[in-house]
This record gives sequence, structure tokens and C-alpha cells, in this order.
Amino acid sequence: YKHLLCSVDLSKDFFFSYSYNIMRSLQKNITEKNTGQVVYETMFVWNEFLTRAIRNHLKNTSWTVALVHGFFKQYCLFIIEDHK
Repeated sequence: YKHLLCSVDLSKDFFFSYSYNIMRSLQKNITEKNTGQVVYETMFVWNEFLTRAIRNHLKNTSWTVALVHGFFKQYCLFIIEDHK
């Protein structure tokens, strides 16, 4: 696991957060109740398989951090209103 992690360029395209569940959309995070237990979304979490054994053994996710592989793009939107 350590060798695999060291061989990956973690300086770009990997995201994590200690306090916010970035594996879910903003809409899901707002509308659904927070149970305290984070369910890893296997489609988005790069290290889900590598941390599965320890998460299952401990029955807890607080000792692992989900690394999400992807990209983030932000746009500035300008809304022009025509008041007639």
C-alpha cells in the first residue's frame, strides 16, 4: 500500500477533506441526515479498496481518509437582468 501510494503523483487531481464529505453532491449533503459514519463511494474513492480491511475491522471510518480522484473547475457567472 505504501509503495503504491508513493508511486502516484498526489500533487494534482486528488482531493480530500477531514470535515466535509466530498464523495457526495452538495444536494445530498444538505438534504440527507449526517449519521457520523461515512460510507465510501467506491466509484469515486481511489483508496477505497486499500482501506477496506481496516474500515471493516474497526467498523469505523475515522482512522482513514478518502482520496477522491477527479478534477475541480469553478466558473464565475454573471447574471444580467433586463428591467423594463
